[in-house]
Amino acid sequence: MHYRFFEGKVEGNTLEMSVFDGVHAFLLIGTFDERDNTWSGDLILDDGYSRPFTAIPDDKAELQDPFEVIDLSNRKIKPDLDKLAVLGEQIVDPEQYEGKVLIIQLMGTWCSNSQDQTRYLTQWIEEHPDNQVEILAVNYEANYSEEYGLNRIETYKQRLNIPYNMILGGPLSKTRAADPFTFMDEIMAFPTLVFVDKQGYARYVHSYFTGPATGEYFEEFDHRFNDIVNELSAE
Repeated sequence: MHYRFFEGKVEGNTLEMSVFDGVHAFLLIGTFDERDNTWSGDLILDDGYSRPFTAIPDDKAELQDPFEVIDLSNRKIKPDLDKLAVLGEQIVDPEQYEGKVLIIQLMGTWCSNSQDQTRYLTQWIEEHPDNQVEILAVNYEANYSEEYGLNRIETYKQRLNIPYNMILGGPLSKTRAADPFTFMDEIMAFPTLVFVDKQGYARYVHSYFTGPATGEYFEEFDHRFNDIVNELSAE
């Protein structure tokens, strides 16, 4: 599981770290056993739920490439676009995006990483007014009702000056968000991007978002994002 970037402290053989993802607060507490070189402790959620963890220090550990969490290199699968919207009046017509590169953003207005990514996508689409590329955001809400979700979308679009379409995907659920995509049982995190080529096939998936505060990781995302869009646009 991935819980974004924790912040905290290590004092002697004890560890205390925390993070807030926009919905839940997480607390990680643990101790280090020098006999077997292992950390162990508990991950505690704000509602009192906890789960134990063990970890072995690894100075060479790296985060998994967000573009490689889901590998579509040898698969040709079309997403079911008509399953993206929870409301009948927002059902997506595949013909609307025929012959265009479509970037689907699975996100939540409650999610700080989704907001960072939305700002990036908004700026990108404004700097690249190319009718070959479309962005569609699908919003999944934590405090769900249809009225609340639609109001959140409207406020979100106005506040961030979002020029592309946003629809309501339903209540917060990684499984529900993956339902239109038969190549995954659930998404790994909000936000997730799915890149669809001009023939309607899903070609790349990007899980999570390393925002501007991550420095080189954000720059790597920016380069790869543009490389993929250019590749699919040229086909």
